[in-house]
Amino acid sequence: IQADIRGTLGDVSVLSPMVGVPVGGGVNFALAASGARSAPDFSVSADSDSLTASGRTVKTIKLAATGKADIANPAADV
Repeated sequence: IQADIRGTLGDVSVLSPMVGVPVGGGVNFALAASGARSAPDFSVSADSDSLTASGRTVKTIKLAATGKADIANPAADV
C-alpha cells in the first residue's frame, strides 16, 4: 500500500454534533502510509493556529504520530 493524503478542514464547527460540544477553528492534516496492506507503516500529523472547544481556546497546536498498523502487533509513537 502507498498513500499520501494532505488537507485542511478550515472550519471544524461542522464536527460539533459528532464530538458533543461546540468547537471552532481550523486544522491542517497529513497522513502517509506504506508497506504491506496487512501491516503498513504510517505517519499522521495535525496542526492548528487556534482551536476552541466548549468556549476554551488553545493556540499553536501540533500533533504527530508514527507507527505500524499491524492488527497482531500494533505500535505507535505520539
